[in-house]
Amino acid sequence: MYQRKNKDNNEEGEVISITYEDIDEIPNRVFKVKSLTSLNLSHNKLSCIPQEITQLKKLQNLTVNHNLVSSLANLSKLSNLHSLSLAGNQLTEKEIDSCGLSNLHLQALNLSKNHLNCIPKSVYSIKTLTKLVVSDNNISEIPDQFSNLINLKFLGLNNNNFKEIPKCILGLPCLKGISLSGNPFKDEVDVIYSLRNCAQIINSTVDSNAINAKIQLIQKASHNSTGINALLTNIN
Repeated sequence: MYQRKNKDNNEEGEVISITYEDIDEIPNRVFKVKSLTSLNLSHNKLSCIPQEITQLKKLQNLTVNHNLVSSLANLSKLSNLHSLSLAGNQLTEKEIDSCGLSNLHLQALNLSKNHLNCIPKSVYSIKTLTKLVVSDNNISEIPDQFSNLINLKFLGLNNNNFKEIPKCILGLPCLKGISLSGNPFKDEVDVIYSLRNCAQIINSTVDSNAINAKIQLIQKASHNSTGINALLTNIN
């Protein structure tokens, strides 16, 4: 379905959505819309995002979910890009690291359902990120450089290969939500202990409702170390 419209609420720019059309390349007419601020190309058969995309200097939101993308243009010239979603493609960390993400001021990045064995190194340089989703990959650890993401508020790690919660994420000062379902954690006590001091995390999701309830109790009591220790003793 092809849709083109002006943005709502008297905002400047245009929105184009081309979804479920089975296109295997982006139509040239798209690159001629210089006022374009939002582009959705989800559910097609695109295998690459070409360099012509950088002609869209005003682009703020780019969504290319559920395609066949394995190759990316250098996106570093898209200086106004705030949101990038590439979920459900065939991207590796090498390809993502070569597309210039570290030069952008992204606030939201979705790399779910790709071919990632680790979080791309370039992501650690995007200090403006507030939301990062890398669910449904094969990630098993996160290095200490992840602590550079001091503005991160939500982290999606569902359906990866974590056996324990990465320690470096627990000190992120702005983190409010984390999603962890579908990981092969060793046991629930390990999850609970890891989250026990994270009073700032108000939403956490794992597989078991029982674990979620215990985590919430611990977080509520986190201002009182005696209360935390009592809860952990009862859990054990």
